[in-house]
Amino acid sequence: HDFAWTADKRTAPPLEAIYTGAGSPPVKVKVLFPPEYAHNAPLVMRATLDSLKFFSETLGPYPYRTVTAVIPPFNADEAGGMEYPTFFTTVNARDATPDTIPTYALDYVTIHEFGHGYFYGILASNEFEEPFLDEGLNEYWDLRMVQLRGQRVPLTVAATKRLASRRRWGPSTR
Repeated sequence: HDFAWTADKRTAPPLEAIYTGAGSPPVKVKVLFPPEYAHNAPLVMRATLDSLKFFSETLGPYPYRTVTAVIPPFNADEAGGMEYPTFFTTVNARDATPDTIPTYALDYVTIHEFGHGYFYGILASNEFEEPFLDEGLNEYWDLRMVQLRGQRVPLTVAATKRLASRRRWGPSTR
């Protein structure tokens, strides 16, 4: 297994919470983020807490005492979407308008990278020799979680959402 760390003198004070679920120890949840993505931190926290609950209830209690989610800074998109035991990076969304593709991606990547903590982390599947055991099973459980949450995949971005709200679509009234 690999390990990772983060170092950025601009990082804002972390968002913190405690997850308590049956069978799991109390889990200290942290979201690290740069100031320009402070509006992403509550969304990432909610997705991480929801993931802890879903995965713990369906696949078994989360056995660790911590989980840290990191939102990469502007111009560091390549650092997003990586998983390590108890630590993962997600993506960032400049515009986190609800029900848009960027917000859905922020939520889904958070769920997905957390899920690796179960398949790559707890089960210790070999990502390189048998990727279906990690990516495939993880993707399956991620999609089940999204479905059970009742989430829909938005097919719009904030700009097209604003455009659609200005015009009424439908039959002509001429």
